[in-house]
Amino acid sequence: MFRKVLFPVVLTHKMENYLSCISDMVKAGVEQVDLMHVVDLHDTYGDPKIVEFAQETLAKWKESLMKAGVAKVETYLEEGEPTEEILRRLDEEDYSFVMLGSRGTSLFKRLFLGSVAENVLHYARQPVLLLKSYPCEEGGKATYSLTCGSVFEKILYVTDLSEGAEKALPYLEKMKDIPGATLDILHVHDTRAMEYMSTEKIQEISAEEKRRIEQMRKNLADKGFVVEAHIVEDHPVAGILKYAEEKKPSLLVIGAKGKSKLLEMVLGSVTETIIHKAPCSVFVIR
Repeated sequence: MFRKVLFPVVLTHKMENYLSCISDMVKAGVEQVDLMHVVDLHDTYGDPKIVEFAQETLAKWKESLMKAGVAKVETYLEEGEPTEEILRRLDEEDYSFVMLGSRGTSLFKRLFLGSVAENVLHYARQPVLLLKSYPCEEGGKATYSLTCGSVFEKILYVTDLSEGAEKALPYLEKMKDIPGATLDILHVHDTRAMEYMSTEKIQEISAEEKRRIEQMRKNLADKGFVVEAHIVEDHPVAGILKYAEEKKPSLLVIGAKGKSKLLEMVLGSVTETIIHKAPCSVFVIR
């Protein structure tokens, strides 16, 4: 489930923030990390010094990951269009998920929307772990840090009780092996759907949702997770973001939904909005 990970990287020191997350992933079962950098010829004009710098950086980061306990680390340096090369490798190899780095709220729309990460999120067949970092100041100089010391420390799993959302459960079960990890399950009872229902029907649906959420909580608790479950009534996006702002999770886990047979990997509107506005890293499960 967490065995083999693809991590496309850009060559900045900010990427080193994300390498620290790998040690947690090893505890959850990650055995191999493939570091990949794509030299975009449109930006570099084939400058050999850039290729040399990329090789040196990938080698340094490989050594860092090996020291963090990753059993196997491969590096790939490609030339071409980044999105195409990343999606090609995802199609050719059997990856458990792909990990992407981004920056936080103030820069997020400018750097992420329409970017390589955006395209990978939409079209990759695999789950996508989107790591967010935010501008901060340490020792009088500007830097970037992850939203939390450990990405898997405080997990929020959002479910609409659909088949797509339940695909996340096996991943959650593996996260329980990370020391100190806790889990909140959140279901938002969509108030829009209740406008034209009878009181009896609303009560019936609410009772069934409570039963399923409690059973889910119990199953995960039985497997060793420290877990709580909550149901709120709200618009899905507003309810999820409000809860996340209040509870401040380190990771939000959510399912992706396809919109059509033609574009099976296009994200559903709720999922896409949450990805862009969540105040923490996001794991999108397919």
